[in-house]
Amino acid sequence: MLSAAPFNGSRFAGWCFRWRSRERSRLASSGYTAWSARRWFLIAYLSKTIGEAWQTGAHWREKEHFDRDAILFTCVGRLEPQKNPLLLLQAFAALKDPRIHLIMMGEGSLREQLATYIREHGLERRVHLLGKRNEVPECLAASDVFVLSSNWEGNPLAVMEAMAAGLPVVGTTVGGIPELVESGQQGILVPPGDCAAFTDAMRTLLNDPEKRAAMGNAARVRATAAFNVERMAQGYESIYRAALAASGLANDAAAA
Repeated sequence: MLSAAPFNGSRFAGWCFRWRSRERSRLASSGYTAWSARRWFLIAYLSKTIGEAWQTGAHWREKEHFDRDAILFTCVGRLEPQKNPLLLLQAFAALKDPRIHLIMMGEGSLREQLATYIREHGLERRVHLLGKRNEVPECLAASDVFVLSSNWEGNPLAVMEAMAAGLPVVGTTVGGIPELVESGQQGILVPPGDCAAFTDAMRTLLNDPEKRAAMGNAARVRATAAFNVERMAQGYESIYRAALAASGLANDAAAA
């Protein structure tokens, strides 16, 4: 049985600072601030709903017409070159097991290219372009493995959400992903752009349900330790402080 590594608080704090710094230019938008806050609290919610996860996932599978024994590989992210969704699709296509499905939740400029590839390779029954939806928690609860084939990243909240939902992660060694996922512990990481390695990582988790479960449990433990209420409150406060500073409201309030 694999176990999660001890949570490194200073490392996580550094991660938060870098994430906030990268996003500061966009935080002046009140809409983006609200979106950020919702995603932070979604992570906290996911990490505390272990008892409800199976029921929620089973209901979502039924609604979307997936069999109970289907194995769902899920990606939540924009369909843009940064995320390299075509590589993910190609890596999945190399797996011939009829039980597996690839769920891609998100929109972007590459959607038509992906849809063409799906049609040309006869993958219509196994690959599902769901578009942008609000039911991310339900989808993650129904899934077996989270996948993200990015060419570059900052610190993807989608990975944090998946870990909080108890999913092992197959991802790439870019940006902050290795700080969130220790390869061999909470998932498997491969070099960006390496389609064969990505396929092998997916195949490993496909063929080893015990490893899937162990890595998923380790991911949840790590997420629960990292995203507890105190840390979430600190993150929320940081978001609003940065938004105020960027908009100039903090100085106006001080002057008043």
